[in-house]
Amino acid sequence: MNDVVSLIGIPDDNRARVLVNTGSISDIEVSISGTTSINEIIDKNMVPFRTVALGGSKRTDNDLGQPSLVLNTICEADANQKALMQATQLIEKLDVPVLNHPDNILKTTRDSVYELLKEIEGIRVPKTIRVTPRYLSDVEKLVQNGTVAAPFIFRQAGLHNGLKTFLLENLEQLHELEQFAFDGRDYYITEFADFQSSDGLYRKSRLFIIDGAVYPRHRIVSTCWNIHSKSRKELMEDNSDYQIEEKEFLRNPGTQTLQRCRGIYEILKLDFFGIDCHVSDENELLIFEINACMRSTKKTSVNHQDEASSLISSAVMRMLMKRLDYV
Repeated sequence: MNDVVSLIGIPDDNRARVLVNTGSISDIEVSISGTTSINEIIDKNMVPFRTVALGGSKRTDNDLGQPSLVLNTICEADANQKALMQATQLIEKLDVPVLNHPDNILKTTRDSVYELLKEIEGIRVPKTIRVTPRYLSDVEKLVQNGTVAAPFIFRQAGLHNGLKTFLLENLEQLHELEQFAFDGRDYYITEFADFQSSDGLYRKSRLFIIDGAVYPRHRIVSTCWNIHSKSRKELMEDNSDYQIEEKEFLRNPGTQTLQRCRGIYEILKLDFFGIDCHVSDENELLIFEINACMRSTKKTSVNHQDEASSLISSAVMRMLMKRLDYV
């Protein structure tokens, strides 16, 4: 029977979150960031499944034998560079299919996505640069010399869910960036594109691309531009109109949206990844983020969301079975 090796990565800062600590090292349970939720989807009863951890302070050689498939679940290009490079080296020794090749994951940094997609018709990616400022004046100079324009979003590289994120509207707010540590860590500066709809609200859609096919996951309506899953509680929980809007999007995201997502797939060549974006009235995609770390299976109290999650899970299993020649 075919054997799948799943690669997970220790973050470059060598940190993990302890979930369960009984006092015994053999029973400790930890969670590491930068790993996709795809392992939660796969039915381990259907195929033999091994997990191999890469990264960490010291590298150890892993003898994988000859698996039938390597599933790379290391997904954070900023925070897991060491593990991704080790994954590439390991894969080069094997002549087997790979899902989400680490070389392609490394192309999903915010600045790389901007460079790869900025010229694509129907897709708008705000200008994004990666910086390592030491002083506030370093950021000020970037605006003054035209490298980047305000307003812009300033965020720490490698973090998600709105953590360490600030919208600077003009240089008079420059002092607000003192909340960030300018100690050699990297930051992204992304020019802000206002995507407020005609009703004064903001909408963020998430779609997953699995083996080239597009699966819408959700659409969240909010009064704020910085939208995350918790934003749903603000307006959508008690408003049937916004729930119907989301259902319609999940049922039919639109032909042009599907075509543009498939175009992104052709460029990034990832087997499993998510797109967070705003779909304008003209069906232009305003890209907020693209990566393979986005969760697709989080349990909710919203039936149509769980239905979308179920479709994504089934698509992942079909992709896996196809690569293993089961179907």
